[in-house]
Amino acid sequence: MIRLSLFLAVMLVTGVSLPILYQILTEGNTFSLQTVSVLPHNEKRTKEVQAYLKSYMGKPLYGLDLTDIKSRIEQHPWIRSAAVRRLPPHELQVDIRERKAVALIALDR
Repeated sequence: MIRLSLFLAVMLVTGVSLPILYQILTEGNTFSLQTVSVLPHNEKRTKEVQAYLKSYMGKPLYGLDLTDIKSRIEQHPWIRSAAVRRLPPHELQVDIRERKAVALIALDR
């Protein structure tokens, strides 16, 4: 009987607390996005990627759709691929692979 009571108490506590915890993580500003770091570090690309992700700043880190962010970054003409991960409490890390220039055209002759 004591085990059953303990089991029911644990189930009640987790049943109530898990939805609240989920809501705090995905909707609250406790873990809001404040920093976007880009690897490998390139000042120009970092600023460009940060500009692409400006609309996500201040939003809950765990409420962000990383697949959507990855797709958005890969729309940049010089970025071949990207990997995105959360670094709690307030950072998003973006690892990019850039396209290689295959030709150079000299237009002023």
